[in-house]
Amino acid sequence: MNGLPESVQSAAQTMAGLGEEHILEAGDYLTLQSSPGQMSMALVLSGQLTVFTVDDELQTEQPLRFIGAGQLAEAGLPLFIRAQSSTRLCLIEFSVHQHLVSGRHPDSAGYIALLQHSLFSHIGAVEPNRHDVRSPVVDAMVARSVVAQNSIQTLPEDQIDAMIGDIADAVNRESWNLAEAAILETGMGVVNHRVQKILLGTMEVAASLMGQTGSGALQIESPMVDAMSVPMGVILGLIPVTNPVETLVFKTLISLKSRNAIILSSHRKARQVSDRTVSIIRSVLSRYQVNPDLVQIPSQAPRRELTSLLMSHPDIAFILATGGPGMVRSAYQSGTPSIGVGKGNAPVWVCDDADVKTAAKQIVDSKSFDNGIVCGSENNLIADRSVYDDLRRALEAQGAAVLEAKEVVRLNNAVLEGGKLCGDWMGKGASLICQQAGIERPYPIRLIAVPQSVFDQNSPWLREKLAPIVSLMGVESEAEALSVARRVLALEGRGHTAIVHTQDAERIERYAKACDVCRVLVNSPGTQGCIGACNGLELSWTLGCGTAGGSSTSDNVTYRHLQNTKRIARALPEIDLAQKLA
Repeated sequence: MNGLPESVQSAAQTMAGLGEEHILEAGDYLTLQSSPGQMSMALVLSGQLTVFTVDDELQTEQPLRFIGAGQLAEAGLPLFIRAQSSTRLCLIEFSVHQHLVSGRHPDSAGYIALLQHSLFSHIGAVEPNRHDVRSPVVDAMVARSVVAQNSIQTLPEDQIDAMIGDIADAVNRESWNLAEAAILETGMGVVNHRVQKILLGTMEVAASLMGQTGSGALQIESPMVDAMSVPMGVILGLIPVTNPVETLVFKTLISLKSRNAIILSSHRKARQVSDRTVSIIRSVLSRYQVNPDLVQIPSQAPRRELTSLLMSHPDIAFILATGGPGMVRSAYQSGTPSIGVGKGNAPVWVCDDADVKTAAKQIVDSKSFDNGIVCGSENNLIADRSVYDDLRRALEAQGAAVLEAKEVVRLNNAVLEGGKLCGDWMGKGASLICQQAGIERPYPIRLIAVPQSVFDQNSPWLREKLAPIVSLMGVESEAEALSVARRVLALEGRGHTAIVHTQDAERIERYAKACDVCRVLVNSPGTQGCIGACNGLELSWTLGCGTAGGSSTSDNVTYRHLQNTKRIARALPEIDLAQKLA
């Protein structure tokens, strides 16, 4: 016990005479999880103990703290305690422990000092680190993916394309059933809109990939340099609760196109529909007589511990992280190369030269689509004052309820919790939300517009709303419009998407420069535009938000982001080399 305060050493030596001495060799256990220990306390005289928990499902151990010489361990806790080295202990019976802590024992003061020393020594003694934890269950799953990924490297491109096409077709043929299942499980969305999204995420994505060079072909990059695309290995795809089927299939198709295997980690509220979709995909792989472990999903229930083990596994080459900010942040902190996406909160500037009726139709159709859960959809309408009233009437003609002040109060009371939209209302229909808030119109309500008379950074309606709700603001000048758009994005949504309705090319350029985003949509619906369904952007369900949004790319992610580039560089002719070195 050298190095400990003299008072602690003295107390420990005194306590050693109050119990029974035992020696544990390295690997021996002091107590077993859930076993009621016979002794209340164990004083470590020399050596070291580790206190840890065991996850039976993942077969992992998580250290909680280390206990060294001069410290007390509670031997009856429902935890594992194991000797790290040969450890000498004094086991103190429960009755003696009770007497000592009562203050009536002659050595009570010394014992209580030991308890205090042990407590303060435990605080921060072990910082749980998932990177040091390994799971045989996870190891086996990843190993199967590695084998499967190696097995498809020689498949010809036309076979990969045919396989991709058949996977897309098989999932799309089940689109109605999968859409209903997703809504039943997640509580979000509209069935026929989900069917359309699955069509885009399957057949349209497959069509965009077919005929492309997936891997291995040489391309001339410069006169003396050829570039070769090669797969990364095993991809981990994190799947969000908002768009589980289409995101899962998209990530699978681009992984297969680039000759990678993929392990999919679903949200806990979308597990069943994710499992069902993966089953369809694996059945197609089996028909092609390729290893179905190219696409896997854990049999264990989704939880952070499992996802963390996958993210930090040394044989996971890359992470495609689509999900909440916490999950995306965990992906980047895992040490594994990743692409994550940021939150949306698109400002929409409706300019004085806009086709207001067309803009209103696009806004209502887009933000009501699947009850507003696409992250790039419209969130905040900024209207030039000269067209504000026209826009309001046009929105109402398309089924929007533009709220009066007293209705805003009722909406706030009905759906806000802790100053933000309650999660239970994400992906719910506008008519249901209005019914809850006691808001009525003589027509079916498709969208809720919440007027904001002044910019209030504390307003929940100026942040991302994954529901058919937008804020509505009028501005007096272009300078004010650009300022409001910037301030909205500063609150939330930097890096993602901004939208403008105008015919003025110079105004579009000024708006694009003002907005700190990676995609600016012009005269376009946000939901369809951000993913590339109605413009020239890459068709994608993973939208990079650049460094402004905490992402490592600003692109609409596709199969090329799952490839490494190998370059073959030839020496310059001698005369050129001599000139370079001169």
